[in-house]
This record gives sequence, C-alpha cells and structure tokens, in this order.
Amino acid sequence: MGHRVRIVRPDDLLNLEIECVNLRLDLANVANPALVPETVGDPAFLIYTFPPQAIAEQAYFESSTVPPPTGEPPLARTPHPPEVDDVKPVPGVAVHARIGGPSRLVFRVPSDASTRIPYAIESLLDWSGFELSISPLAAVPAKPTAEEAIAAPAITQPEPTHTVIELPYHLQLSPGVGAAWRHARTPVSHGGWSELWHARLVTRAIENGEPVEPSIDAPAPLRALWAEGFDPAETLTANDLFAGEPGIGRAAMAAVDRKQIVALTSAFHDYISVDERSSEQSTFEPTPIQCERLMLSPLGGWLKSHGEWDPPCRRLGRAADPPFDWQTVFRREPVEAEHAMRIDPQALKDHPFVPGLGGEPGPPLNLSQWVHVASQGRDHYVRVVYDGCLCGTDHPASLVKVTERRFCDVNGTAVAYLVQYMYVVVRQPEVDYSTRPIAHDGRSLPFTRIRLTTTVTPPIDDPAGASAVGGGSSSFWVMVTDPATGKLVDFVFHGVATDLAGHRWNFTGPLMFVPSGEQHLDLALAAYFNDGGGRRRAFSVSGQMVTYAAPDPTSAADNTTFATEAILLAASPSAQTSCGFVPALDTADVRIPAVEQLLGVNTVTSIALNQSFLDTGFVGGTGVFADIRSGLGIKFDASQAGGIATPNLNLSCLSRDHGPLAGDIGKAAAGAFDPGEFFPKGTAQLFGVVDLLDLLPAGTIADNAPKLVTVRENGGKKIVTTIDWQPAMGNPDPPAGPLTFHREPDSTLIITGRIEQIVGTSPTPPATRMHGELTNFSIEFAEVVHIGFAAFDFTSENGRKPSIDVRLKPDDPIAFLGALAFIDELRKHIPPGLFGDGPSLDINATRIRAGFGIALPPLSVAVFALRNVSLNTALELPFSSGQPALDFGFSERHHPFQLAVALLGGGGFFHLQVDTAGIRQLEAALEFGAVAALDLFVASGSVHIMAGIYFAMNRNAHGDLAAMLSGYLRCGGELSVLGIISISVEFNLSFTYDDGTKKASGRATLSVEVEIAFFSKSIELTVERSFGRDGGDPTFEQLVETPAVWGEYAGAFA
Repeated sequence: MGHRVRIVRPDDLLNLEIECVNLRLDLANVANPALVPETVGDPAFLIYTFPPQAIAEQAYFESSTVPPPTGEPPLARTPHPPEVDDVKPVPGVAVHARIGGPSRLVFRVPSDASTRIPYAIESLLDWSGFELSISPLAAVPAKPTAEEAIAAPAITQPEPTHTVIELPYHLQLSPGVGAAWRHARTPVSHGGWSELWHARLVTRAIENGEPVEPSIDAPAPLRALWAEGFDPAETLTANDLFAGEPGIGRAAMAAVDRKQIVALTSAFHDYISVDERSSEQSTFEPTPIQCERLMLSPLGGWLKSHGEWDPPCRRLGRAADPPFDWQTVFRREPVEAEHAMRIDPQALKDHPFVPGLGGEPGPPLNLSQWVHVASQGRDHYVRVVYDGCLCGTDHPASLVKVTERRFCDVNGTAVAYLVQYMYVVVRQPEVDYSTRPIAHDGRSLPFTRIRLTTTVTPPIDDPAGASAVGGGSSSFWVMVTDPATGKLVDFVFHGVATDLAGHRWNFTGPLMFVPSGEQHLDLALAAYFNDGGGRRRAFSVSGQMVTYAAPDPTSAADNTTFATEAILLAASPSAQTSCGFVPALDTADVRIPAVEQLLGVNTVTSIALNQSFLDTGFVGGTGVFADIRSGLGIKFDASQAGGIATPNLNLSCLSRDHGPLAGDIGKAAAGAFDPGEFFPKGTAQLFGVVDLLDLLPAGTIADNAPKLVTVRENGGKKIVTTIDWQPAMGNPDPPAGPLTFHREPDSTLIITGRIEQIVGTSPTPPATRMHGELTNFSIEFAEVVHIGFAAFDFTSENGRKPSIDVRLKPDDPIAFLGALAFIDELRKHIPPGLFGDGPSLDINATRIRAGFGIALPPLSVAVFALRNVSLNTALELPFSSGQPALDFGFSERHHPFQLAVALLGGGGFFHLQVDTAGIRQLEAALEFGAVAALDLFVASGSVHIMAGIYFAMNRNAHGDLAAMLSGYLRCGGELSVLGIISISVEFNLSFTYDDGTKKASGRATLSVEVEIAFFSKSIELTVERSFGRDGGDPTFEQLVETPAVWGEYAGAFA
C-alpha cells in the first residue's frame, strides 16, 4: 500500500481516510503537489475509508394480547401486518449496542504518464473522472445472460481494492456497474448552519443535466458480497433464526439472516431452484437488493432497500465440471421477473454434469424478503420474512419479523427503542392436495383441498420462548397471549376443507410453523404429533359430515361419511416438498350414525384409515377402509334386537359395502366371517344364554354378518338406519348350562330393523320398527321341561305396544323329563297354539308376558279321577336381557284340583317356573284321606283322617336353590247327643324341613271342644320342637349383613 492521508473538516464533519495504491505524492512543484502513478501501467486506486456506517442495538420483543379468533371467517383478510398493542414498559437504561466496521469506496485511477491528481481536498473529493472499483460479483448485471451467470465467480471475501459498504451491521454491500456518487466538495451552509457532509448513491444516467438518483420506481441494484462469519462451504440451516447477536442479544437481524442475503444476492453456483410440483431443477439466479436510498456520512449511513427471493436449495455432492456446450444444454424460458434458466432434459443425456446443477438438492434457504430502513447508522424499520409451512395442513406460510423504532415514555423522557414483533402470514391460502405427493396415491388424506380463511395472525409469542419445539429446532407452535388470563394459548386458525365427496366443512385448530430448511425436522414432527398428549393438533369440526373414503357410486347407502367432532392430522416425511413433509390423516373422532340410531345415544369413537386400504384401496374383500381404534361395543336390549337375540358386537372396522363390522380386522377386510371373532363367547347370545358363536358356521360376511346401513333420504332431510341379519344356522354344541337350544334343519333366524330420524331444527324422536323371528327349534329347561317351538315372532314399534306371537309345535309342544316325568301324562291335554298375542298379554316397562289360564275337562289318569283341573301357562320375555322364563301350573294354591280313587279322595296343585338359569320356583301339594259318619237319631258322630305333603323349591338372591318339605297328619272326630251335648276332638301333627336354615321342626296340636246347652268350653294344647345344625339359628354371616351392622358390632368392642 502507498500513501495515506486523513481528511477532517469541522464545518461539515467531513472525516475520510484516503489510501493510495500505486500512487505517490509528487512534491516537485511544492505549490501544486499532486498524486501521480508510481508504476505507469499498473492498476492504481484511491481508497476512501468512511467511519462505521451502522450501529446494531438491542431490541425488545413484544407479543400481542389480541384474542384468538372464534373460528368464524374474518370479515377482511389482508397480508399487511396487524396492529400491535402499546409498547410494554422497558428498562429506562442504556441498551446494549455494537458499532459496525468501516466502509470504503474504491476508485480506479488511470495509471498513464499524464495522470496527475491535485493534492487538495476539493480535488480529492472530485470522483467524476474515476471508475468505481467493485468486486466481479457486484459487476454481474441484475439480469445476467446465461454466459454471464456461468462466468460469475464464487463468493469470496472482497479484496481491499473493492468497494465495500457495511450497512447494515456486519453485512457488506456493493453497488453494481453504472453506480456513481454525488456529494459536495465544499461545505454547504444555510443561514450559518452547514449540512452534514454525505455521499449519495446515484447512477451514471443523466436526466435534465443531473445524475438520476434511485427511487422506488428505478431502484439501484446492490449485492451482498460478504457477512461476518460467512463460510461459502457452510450449509445454511434454519436452526439459528432466533439466535441473539453476541454482546447485544435480540437484534433486528440475526447472523443467519445476513448469510442468507449473501447467498441470495451472490451465489451463482452453489444453489439450485427446485420446482415443488414437478421436482424439476433449474439454475438459481441470484437477485440483487433493490435500493431506493443509500447515503454515507461521517455519522453513519442512510439505507432504504428491499429484496425479494424465491429461496433456493443448497446443491450437495457436486461433481467436477467437464467441458460442455452451454448453448446446447440451457434454454431460456420467460418466467416473469426471475428469468430462470431451464435445463433441456434431452441435452442432459449427453451432458450429465452441468455446472451449478450437479448433485442432489440439499436444505433450502428460507429468507424470502428483506426490507431495511436505516437513518444515520441506526435501524429504523427492518422486516425479515422467513418461508416455511404450517405443519398439519402443509400450507406455505411465512414468519414475518418486524423490528421498528418506537417512541415511548420512560420516566418522563421520550426514548426511541427498537421493538420487535412477529406474525405469521399464509402465503397460499388454498392448497390443492391432488398436486401434492400425498402418500398411498392420495388415500392417506381424505381431503382434496383446504382453504385457510385466517391468513394473517396477530403478533405472536416469541418463537424462541414457550412456544418453541426446542432441541435446536426453529419450529414453533403459533401462540398468542390470552387477554383474559394473561397466559399463552394456541392461536386458532379457521379453515374450510373439501373432502372426497365434495362436502365443504369448517374447522378450527392450532398449527405449527416449520421453517424451510429445518434441520431438526424429526424433533418438529415428533412435537407436533405428541404435544398435549397427542391432542394439541386436533381440529375441531363440531359434528359436520366428513367423507373418509370414496363412496360407492352404485349404492344409495353412504357408509364412508360420518359426523365428525375432531380430526387429528399427522405429518408424513416427504423429500419431494420444500418443508420435508406432507399431511396425512392420523385419527378422527366420529359418530357412527348406524350405532347411534340403534342405541339412541351419541357415541364418539376414534377411527384411523386401514392399512390394507392405504396400500391397495378398495381391492376385493368388503371395502374395509377404516379401523376403530378402541373397540366400539354395541349392546342390544332384547327389544332392540327383535326380542330374541342380543347380537352384541365389538365393532373393529368400517366397511364401505356393509357398514360397521366386528371381529378381526384382517378377516373382515378379506370378507371372511368367523363367528368366534365376530361374537366372542359370552358377549352375543340367543335368549340371553346360548352363545351365537355356537349357532353360526364360518362363512362370508355377506352371508352371516349383521349389516348396519345408513342412508339419507328426501335430500338429506331424513336419516334412515337399517339392520338386516339373516344368518345361516349351524349345529350348536349343547352349552354347559341349564338351557339347551336344539336346532332343526329348517331353523331360521331373522332380525330386521328400521330407524328413521327427521333432521330439523327442533328435535323429534325417531320412528323405529324392530322385528325378530326364530322358527323350528326347541329349548330344554334344566333337563326337566322340553318345549318345541314352531315360531317365536316379536315386533316392536315406537308408539305401539309390542307384538309377540309364540306358536308351539302341534305334535310335541311340551314334555316333562327327569324328575318331572311323573306328570308328563298331563302334557297330552295341552292344546296347540296356546301362546300368542291374546287376552292375557301383559306389558310393562321391563318385560312382556303372554299366556293363558284355562279349565280342563275331567281327566282320568290311570286309577285317578281328576276334577276342577285348570292349566296355567305363560312365557315372560324381559326387555333387558332377553332371557325367557316359562311359568307352568296345574291348578293353583287357592283353587286346588280334586282327586278321587274309589272311596278315598283328596286334592292338590302344581306350579313350576323355569328360566335360562334353571328352576326359579317349584311348588307341589297333595292331600289324601277318608271320612266316615254315623247317625242313630239319638246320637250322631263322625271321624276323619287326612294326610298330606307340601314341597317348595325357590332360587335365592345368590342363585342357589333352597327347598322346603312339609308333611302333616290330621285326625279327629265329633259326637253329638240329642243336640244338647256335643264333643269334638282334633289332633294335628306336622313336620317341616327348611333347606335354607338346615332346620327340621315339628308341631303337635290337640284341640278339644265341649258344648252343653248354651255353654261351651274349648282347650288347645300345642308343643313345638326344632332339630338341626346349631338348632337352625342364624349364622354370624347371616346376622352381619351390611357394613353398617359390622361397624356397629366392631364399635361395641372398641
């Protein structure tokens, strides 16, 4: 380096240091010293070094207390920044600040022998005859030709002989070819005041005799040549977006911002543009910054500039560049303002290694816009925009970071602080997913498009604060401050989605912002999926109808559309998108109309798309498209299932062809019906006790599975749900229980139902009709009663009483077996068609009872003659369990039959109640004896002797049978003389054994009555004795029946 000189002029604060390169001070003429070339022909430069032009200072972050939207579309949507609340109080102390490095303007001076520059201030400030020396990068035109772009050098630190302006802090800018500077060579004074000396950027173009200054319509191009800490080999990522400036903390620009601006304005070879839709690669053409004002002064610079870019991707794994013919490989296509260079695919076959395009695309940059306004070295307004996506919906969005100087009152003094706030802008409100690489040929996302109506958020919480994902990631949940509580809450976006059937439905929910180039995408996607117990990402749908798979166009039934309460999306990694992921349906909280209509309650269940459906779609099988995440149980009352069977299901999947299905999902998808999977043992039963899995053979779902189908009629004004079940019946193994079901070859089981619900503003109860029919079967109760049924028919409609029609087989209706075989002879007298919807039909809220009580004509059974015999039969069907109970009796306790054999007579009754659990009650009584009388006119008398037994068996609350047996002997006589004196004697002896108390008791009574004329006297002598274990007294367990009794007992001994 050569001669140096510093110029300081107090009048206008001029302060420049001038360095001469290949120039020396010629003092041969002391009166007129001058700078002349030291070596004629070698490059000569004048380097004018300015004091630092930029100061970086601490900024204070401010978030908004604007309440999040309620979910309704905003009245006005604008991309402009929202208003911010008043500035929060900040400390009234000096903020942290750092001053930037010096700037220099370098001019190339002619180095011929005639060059002579007068050594005076005015001459040294006359730059009109000099050529501005700029970096070769800065010399590349704003819109270069292909040759110029290829010939552009790589990014390197500027040489000392290149013009460099550090404005803003730590970012080195340079004007391009055609730039010039305008300034005063002498102080400019007005009324005794001098202007601050300054140099303004202008162009060499002349208009009206004056150089043209940059403007908003004709800005001057600037390229960023270097930034503090920039490394051309570094792969820039989004992981330092919110990093503070050393010694300052939060600042208007982060180090990664400045590095990206260098790449965006000067990287001609290390980055490529990738079309997100076609994945086509093209050369990235750096675009210079557009400058409206650039002014340098001794006290700092003025800058008003903006830049906009389509962020490119870093090129990885570049190969060596062989010779090539660029005119063959490249072809220009007009692409609006970008003038991107396109590659001829055919030419690439011969030229596989193209400079600037070799290798795979790496992480993209994310800075897409930079606006900077600085005054006298101080930042006034800075806006930096980072591109990214909203995780969940994959909408392209941008994070806007605004730092502006604002006045606020601190202890009565107006102080201008830098205040920073951020907000999110949706760049593309509507996304068409048919153009996105959705997994499984688009089946993993049952929506065709989503339009976000919330396009601008209020100022959000600090992305590096509580809303951050953490772990080095720059992704964050969009959060704001709730003004009511002062706490951070998720900002709620509103959107409108269109599903596969064309339904449009509204949703609201939070979203995560993921910047492009996120290097910790795994952490971001994990946080999106797991935060809030996995429910933070839920979109509220509020019961709107959503279609999850393409409906069957040939069927009126729509088994793929459900009322949906919430939808949870997942982010599926994808290398074909700029953000590295695409949305996919994770789960949905839905209400299945067929289930709700049958059960009469609102039931929300979680579903997920079936893996087989995702892999192959509707290929064969039953059209299974979704899995029910946690089995959905359907439990029928007998009245809901036709009064016969309770086909309780544990639904496992949803089918387009058959609606909800149960059992193993894989088998259901293949159309296979396994009764053990569909109706697990003990869950679905016939008559509340016979497992359906024992009755039904394996087969196909189309033949044997219940079909729940929901359709909309009358233009959607009526919802109709039908159940249709007509399975083939197999030969069951006799169950290990008191009831045995016997199938016959022509046995049939039919259960059908129809539920109609009118959709309207006022709720109305649905119209329901359920019908069940079981034919040609028999049931054996407790191995003592066999009943043969020709048909068991049950119909229930709301608003009408249920109808039951039970027809016994005419040839063999009832048979008594085992211990009751002794009364089997009586069954021959039971008329056919006894049961049915007749006059003894009794219905209440819990059961239906149908039966008859009829008198039979006198019967002769062996040597016995029976009179006053009545037959009482009834069948009771509870609505809840469906377990039938049979009530059968000959005569009744209060009206016994009469029995006669020769001269002897007696009477009795028989009553039996059995259900599916066995004998519920059994009563039988029989009395037999003889009577003799003698009348001699003067005296008369009679004697009698009778003996009888009573047997009872009842089921207690624990399900155990307790028996009681009683026997008695009754004898006596009476004598009357002339009607004046009469004597009667009665002796009664009885014994009873109670199985419940394990106690036998006996009682003997002697009664004597004497009457003489008008006087009478009677005496009765009774004696009782009990025998048995512990005397038959209650046990300790029987006495202490409840916890309260035990507490009282224990307290007595405390």
